[in-house]
Amino acid sequence: MNIGPQRQHNWDWRAAGNFIGGGSGSGLLLAAAVSAPTGIDIRLAATVALLLVAGGLGLVWFETGRPARFINVFRNRRTSWMTREAFTALALLPLAAATAVTGWLPLLLLTAAPAALFLYTQARILRAARGIPAWRPAEIVPLVVTTGLAEGTGLLLILLSLGESPHPPAAFPGTLALALVLVRWFAWHCYWKGLQRGAPEGTLRALAPVQPLLLTGGTLLPGLLALLLTLEPPAQALLMGLAGAAMTATGWLTKLLIVTRAGFNQGYAIPIAPARGGGRTGPGSRPGWHLPPGGERP
Repeated sequence: MNIGPQRQHNWDWRAAGNFIGGGSGSGLLLAAAVSAPTGIDIRLAATVALLLVAGGLGLVWFETGRPARFINVFRNRRTSWMTREAFTALALLPLAAATAVTGWLPLLLLTAAPAALFLYTQARILRAARGIPAWRPAEIVPLVVTTGLAEGTGLLLILLSLGESPHPPAAFPGTLALALVLVRWFAWHCYWKGLQRGAPEGTLRALAPVQPLLLTGGTLLPGLLALLLTLEPPAQALLMGLAGAAMTATGWLTKLLIVTRAGFNQGYAIPIAPARGGGRTGPGSRPGWHLPPGGERP
């Protein structure tokens, strides 16, 4: 019998798709709202965001096994962050659709409020999964929020790079992107450092590739490109596209690994070794866990 941590199989790539689509879509709406004075295409940004959020919710709906019973998700608003996510989506989706149709700036600014709340509820959904050590640390909340904001800003850069203007606005989106990749790296560093204090070994193995990838492809590369964008260089559309793609792709991969590959349960632990005969009790054991010397994370 294996008493060590086992990878959960209830949430698969479809659940990860909800966090990817929802985080990127809500992050794009927020990035578009703060960047609107630079002359972005509001209709296009809102349309892409709407498709991402709705697509993510559609994936998790089909994952439930009994999609016809989706109404049950609205019954636990006092205790369930999934319920709060669903109620927030009821406000977010119509507002995003109206913004995509009208392109009205005040409507986009109004949509930013439920977008921010939707991103926060997604982060709290993972935090509430107490049985999964990779999801329950407090550091997961700022990580998911900053990752969603970075992904959304990356998508905004991609959309700007594909625009018709030969000189798309670069200084402000570049500054925003530079700030977000640095904040995201700090959030990841805090999260990863927390896991080092105690986590299943399988979780650490699954997330180990994220450390160098998020540093190089998700922080240094887009950060350098974003810094160049603040100087209004030639070929800025190309730089925007590359920076945006790096920011978005690394965020998506990070979420995919956290949800699908790093989601190990706690397994079983022995608090103390029982005494035999007249002997003394011995130290406990937690098979399959990485623990720091002389300490244990609950």
